[in-house]
Amino acid sequence: MTLAIDGSAHNIMTGGSSITVTLTTLKTNDIIVVAIHNESLNASGSHATVSSVSGGGLTWAKRAGAVLDNAGQNNAYSDFEIWWALAIAALAATVITITLSKSIDDASAVAFGVNGANTSAPWDTNASLPAIATSGAVSTATVTGISTTAVSTMILGIMGTAASSQPTSETIGGSAATIIDKAHESGGTNFSNTVAGQLTVSAGQSSITATFNSADNGWLMIADAIVVAPPPAAVSKAPVAAPTLTGGILDEWVFWDDDYRPLLARDRKHDSEALAAREERLHEIRKVLGIPTKRVLQEIEDKARNERERQAARREEQERKRVQRAIDAALEAIARSDEKAARLEQRALELVTEFVDRMRKKIESDDEELLALIAAWL
Repeated sequence: MTLAIDGSAHNIMTGGSSITVTLTTLKTNDIIVVAIHNESLNASGSHATVSSVSGGGLTWAKRAGAVLDNAGQNNAYSDFEIWWALAIAALAATVITITLSKSIDDASAVAFGVNGANTSAPWDTNASLPAIATSGAVSTATVTGISTTAVSTMILGIMGTAASSQPTSETIGGSAATIIDKAHESGGTNFSNTVAGQLTVSAGQSSITATFNSADNGWLMIADAIVVAPPPAAVSKAPVAAPTLTGGILDEWVFWDDDYRPLLARDRKHDSEALAAREERLHEIRKVLGIPTKRVLQEIEDKARNERERQAARREEQERKRVQRAIDAALEAIARSDEKAARLEQRALELVTEFVDRMRKKIESDDEELLALIAAWL
């Protein structure tokens, strides 16, 4: 999980006792932070405080506050506070209302969401936090001695001032911070400015400093740190009661690993007999639970291969018989053809013999010459 800003907004107000900020966020489980600066004229003799923060159906709480009375710009009375809430759902143009204890000269407010925080305990527990500093002189807003206990945090440096000028940048721990948002009110006798910056770090910090870049006539500053959400807890595997097989083969607890291989809680001997018995148990367990073992899979594969081989042999035998039948038919046809030719030849010989006999009967017995011709022809 990574800490990140999820939406920000600001607003200003003159001469009233409440101010609103409309905030939209995109993610769930955000820590919503609201920073409010207000100032009252010196003649009023007192500062106003934040009576309540409401909006979005959230439960709001005050995190820190600072007061600067009769000092700074026109010896104003200033109050600066940070409030926060957990937003389980994303905010859609949610109006956040900050109610003050009295009417004031000027006020400014900044609101933003932080995603990726530890929603059950978002603030770093280091004793130095929240770190607060104020000054009634013309100087740069600075907080020193900022330390964190958690490793990964978003360090916030937020300031308010009744001066006419407004900071434009900030450094935290010597590194350039990111300005989240800022608000500037100049409609009253004095002014009101709120500027929020952040730096996300992945290591614990010890006595670092957060400082803005401009000198202002009186300021109030708060530094704090939001803690990253812890990693998801590892899911433990609960034991599954294995069924008791017929004949008492198995009657014990079985633990399952990611490969669905049962690990027996007992019978952990490593001699050959124990291992063989265990493998037999595993085989029986898988048969009961319908989980194929390597042996079962091999048997299935062997059966399939044997069946394929039987089918191939059957097809081969059928093909051999078909070819043999064709050869036999061809030989039979040849034999029939030879027999027919022999009969024709015999018949022709018979016909010739019959003809010769008839001719002999017609010829005179004393015609020796004709008989010689006939004999020569035969």
